Parts: sequence; C-alpha cells; structure tokens
Amino acid sequence: MSLTRSGFKRPAYERPPRAPLVPVERRGVYRTVSQDVAAVPKDKRELAPGDEARLWAHVRSLECARCWREGRTQVSHSNSLADGKGRGLKSKPYRVAALCVECHAAIDQGKELSKAERHEEWERAHRVTVGWLFERGMVKPV
Repeated sequence: MSLTRSGFKRPAYERPPRAPLVPVERRGVYRTVSQDVAAVPKDKRELAPGDEARLWAHVRSLECARCWREGRTQVSHSNSLADGKGRGLKSKPYRVAALCVECHAAIDQGKELSKAERHEEWERAHRVTVGWLFERGMVKPV
C-alpha cells in the first residue's frame, strides 16, 4: 500500500468583481463613488464626510461647554454603546461635545469622577454644544 497525495485541491481564491465607479461632482471636485452608494437616496445616508468635517469645525470654534474656556476646544465623541460606539468604532458623527483639552481628558480618562458622573457630564456638555450650534445659526433644523 503506497501513500500518495489525493487529487483533491483547494480552488484558487478569486477576488470578487468590484462595483463599477461613477464620477460624481461635489463642490467642484470630481470623486468616484461606487454605484451602490450613489443609488442610496441622500436622505437615507448618514452625514457625508464633508458635512462631518464642517460640523466638527463649528464645534471646535466654540468655547468649552464645561468650563467655558476659549481657544483650546476639541471635539469630544460619545463613548456610549447606545450611540454606536464599539471596539474600533466611533459613535455617530453628530454625538459630539465641545470640550477643552483638560475637560476632555477628565471626562474620558479621569479618575476623580465615577463612570456615571462622567456620562452625565458628557451628556450635559453635548446638550449645551447642540444648543449653541442652533442659537448661533451654525446648524439649522431640516
């Protein structure tokens, strides 16, 4: 009895075909977008990348929503699972708060506040930030 290899081989991996690209003009710049994304109605999409950047620029221009310090404001994202935060995932782009560097660190990694207090502080800062954005006309209701 001889031991020989069988004729069963694994099929070679073949990459699936890519979706066709269509040119899309947006703010004077031509980008290529997959047909699948272009077919989704605009009201069903999340914020477009340019909209996120514009929103975050407005948030950075505000003063800190916790201590009212100006000039060192960062965009602080929600760390709540309810907002879509997960391992390797950021929360929804509109769940942001304007916090200075020190307040952002105190809420995200601070040891002087309990987890519940940090969550409550962030929610309060978020409400203040969204209120300022609407009051100053940076964001308009649809």
